Amino acid sequence: MDPADATDAVSRRLTSQIYDTLLDWDPHADPPRLVPELLADLPEISADGLTYSLRMREGPRFHGDTCLKDQARPVRAGDVAASLLRITPGKHAAWSLLAGRIAGLDDWHRAPTAAPAPIAFDDAAGTVTIRLTRSQPEFAAILAHPALSIVPPECADYYDGSDPERPRFARHPVGSGPYRFDHATSEFPRSAVLVAADDRAPRPYPQPPDRPPLPCTHAPAAARVVLTHFQHGEPALRAFQAGELAAQVPGQAQFAEVVALGRPVPGALPPGTGLEKFPVAAVDLLYFNMASPEIGHHPDPARARENLALRRAIARAFDVPRYLEVVRNGAWAEASASVLPREVSPRLDLASAPPQRDLDGALQILADAGLSGRTFLMNYWGGPSEPERQEAALLREFLRPLGIDLRFTARDNFLFDPGLRAGAHLFGLRFEADYLDPSNFLSSLTCAAADNLAGFCDPNYDAAYAAFAALPPGPARDDAALHLQAILGEQLPVRPIDQPSAWYLHQRWLGGLVRHPLAGLRVELLCPDMP
Repeated sequence: MDPADATDAVSRRLTSQIYDTLLDWDPHADPPRLVPELLADLPEISADGLTYSLRMREGPRFHGDTCLKDQARPVRAGDVAASLLRITPGKHAAWSLLAGRIAGLDDWHRAPTAAPAPIAFDDAAGTVTIRLTRSQPEFAAILAHPALSIVPPECADYYDGSDPERPRFARHPVGSGPYRFDHATSEFPRSAVLVAADDRAPRPYPQPPDRPPLPCTHAPAAARVVLTHFQHGEPALRAFQAGELAAQVPGQAQFAEVVALGRPVPGALPPGTGLEKFPVAAVDLLYFNMASPEIGHHPDPARARENLALRRAIARAFDVPRYLEVVRNGAWAEASASVLPREVSPRLDLASAPPQRDLDGALQILADAGLSGRTFLMNYWGGPSEPERQEAALLREFLRPLGIDLRFTARDNFLFDPGLRAGAHLFGLRFEADYLDPSNFLSSLTCAAADNLAGFCDPNYDAAYAAFAALPPGPARDDAALHLQAILGEQLPVRPIDQPSAWYLHQRWLGGLVRHPLAGLRVELLCPDMP
C-alpha cells in the first residue's frame, strides 16, 4: 500500500482511498478534466511550458498516527517535494512516471554526494516549484496519477520494517485521503477493511449533474468498507447473488449468465440489482514483433516490402465483431473515447479502418505483393488463461485463408523477457494508460522507449514525435498526433482488438458508483441506504 509501488489494480484501488494526489479527475466530467485535490487551483505554467508553480490548499491533514505523535497534521509543500524525491530509480515502480521529466532529478538520484534537491518549496507560502526538462503538456495529468500520491515523509521513514511495531510503510499506510486502512485478512478470499478518516473534514457530496440527486450529503458516505479480492469470478458472483457483496464486477465466464443486451438477466440476480458501465483507459491490441525479420524490419528492401504487405493483410483479416461476440460476449465493444483520447487507439488506415473483416482486401494485398499461394508458419504468443486461448483459436481461424499456419504458445510474462519475446511473430497486448494524454501511447513506439515491446523503430516517427511532444495543447498538437498515427497505420498496422468497459453489478440499496479512470471504483462516492 505504498503508492509508489502500487502497480496492480487491487493495490491502486486501496491507495486511492488512503492518500490524496495533487490533482484529480472530475468524477462526473465527460470528457475528463483535471481538478485540484491537494492544490488550491490548477498549476500555473510558464509561457515556455518548463516551470510548474503549485499552490497548496489549506485544510488537508494527514491522519493521526504513531509516526505523527498521534496527531493529524497539515499537508505541507515540503511533503510534496519529499514524496516526489523519495521515488527512486530501480526501487519504486512510479519512477517510470518521472524519469527524464524534472530538470536535475535523474542526476540528483545518481549523485554520490548530497546535492541541492531539484524541487523547490516554501512551507510558509505553501508553494512548490518544479522545473521540467522540456515542455510536457501531459505533466499535469501525470501529477494526478495515484502512484504520485503525497505521503508524510516521517511516516515513510518510521515504518521501515525493523520490528513488528514498525512494519514496512506499505503495510502501515498513512495518508490524507477519505479513508484510513484498518486491517487486512490473509485467508482467501483476501479482504482489506477501510474506515472513514475521523480527522478529515467532511466534504459536500458531489452530486451527478445529469441524474436525480442522491440522499448522501457528505463524502465519504460509508463509514466502513470491506474490499474483497476473489481469485475467480464464480465465487464472487455467488456471494453477490447471496447478498454478501454490495457491488461486484462480473467475470467474463459468468457475464452472459447475468447480463443480456446491456441489462441484468431477470431472476439471475437479487431484485432491483443495478448495472453500471464505465469506460476504461485501456486497449487490447494485436501487435507484430517488428524485431522478427520474418514479419517486421528487414535489411533487404524487397523483403521489408513483403513483410509490410503481410502485416497489413493480417490486420485486414482480423474479424473484430467476431472476436467481440466470442471473447467479450458481444457486450464490450463500445469504445472508451470519453476517457481514452482517440489517438491512444491507432486504427488501420486511420478513419478508413473497416469495421468488419475485409478478407478480400487482405488477399488482394498479398496478391499485389506477389505473396499469393505462399504458406507462412507463424508463432502467436499469449497468456495461459481461457480467454487468451480463445483469442488464439480465433486468430488462427481468421488467418488460415491467407495461408498462415499459426502456432500458439501459452506463457506467462513473456512480454518482459526479450529472449522469449523474440520467438513470437504476433502477440496480444493490453495497453493501460498511465495518464490520459495521447503521448502515453505514442511515446511507447519511439526507438529508445523502454516499453517499446513491439521492436518498432522508424527515425521519421521519432522526429515527428519530438515535434509533437514540444507542442502545447490544442488543434496543432491533435493534428501532430494524427500524423504519428498515420505513420503507424502505414508501418505498424496495430489492430485494436477491443476497448473494454468495466461493468459493475450493485445491490438495490447502493448508489453513487463512479469509476476513476486509473484507480477503479471511487469508494468514497458510494452512497448506501438508497430508497
